[in-house]
Amino acid sequence: KGGKIGDIWAANLKEGCNAMKPWLAKLSGLTEVEYDSVLQYIFDHEIEEYNVYHNHHKVW
Repeated sequence: KGGKIGDIWAANLKEGCNAMKPWLAKLSGLTEVEYDSVLQYIFDHEIEEYNVYHNHHKVW
């Protein structure tokens, strides 16, 4: 699957976030449980509805 620029398909985002969890949770100062909670919030509210996560950050 592909998506528009700035969009990340749900399956790819979930897979990538889970792969990065050990070091990204530590880098962000979150426990792995808190990290999972943040991801679940994103999945429940944006991805489940649209099947895509829109990157809200500007890319220069």
